[in-house]
Amino acid sequence: MDLCSASMKPDTALHKLSNDAQKNFLEHHTSMKLPELSTLRKTYVPEVYADAIDRIRQGIARSKIWVSIDETTDKAGLSIAKVVEGKLERTHFSRSYLLVCEQLDKCNATTIAHIFVKSMKVVRIGDVHYDRFLIFVSDAARYMGRAAASLKVLFPRMIHVTCLAHGQHRVSEEIRGLFPKVDQLIA
Repeated sequence: MDLCSASMKPDTALHKLSNDAQKNFLEHHTSMKLPELSTLRKTYVPEVYADAIDRIRQGIARSKIWVSIDETTDKAGLSIAKVVEGKLERTHFSRSYLLVCEQLDKCNATTIAHIFVKSMKVVRIGDVHYDRFLIFVSDAARYMGRAAASLKVLFPRMIHVTCLAHGQHRVSEEIRGLFPKVDQLIA
């Protein structure tokens, strides 16, 4: 269990245990045979996942919550959506948690609303308390605004906020378009 848990931490991948040099090193210095990767995946990964979700649930407990969703396109041209969540604190930034990272067939208001609700079910303690979700942060895409409007029915206290970096980028792009000679000079 400890081996599986340590291998799933950030910047460490479970598949690295299949490296012969690393496997021999660990087996030599622990005097134990390492389990096969398939055994780790089938037996221990679900337990490590459940422990991580429990820690997230305890971390946000019954607090007020913020949610951020961003969608991007990977190298293969697939749309990938990520949902990050954390609890709202008055005095400091709280820890944030990546809850969902999922490939979308198409990116629109419906799929964004669906992935939002799906992420709420991941950390749900009993029933979802719809009044706990107060802030939804996204980029300025129209479909994000439509998703926020439709989610407002389920989450009446939620406020949709556009990420300032995205807004600043749009303004910069507009200015760049107005001054093509300056843009060419800088490029």
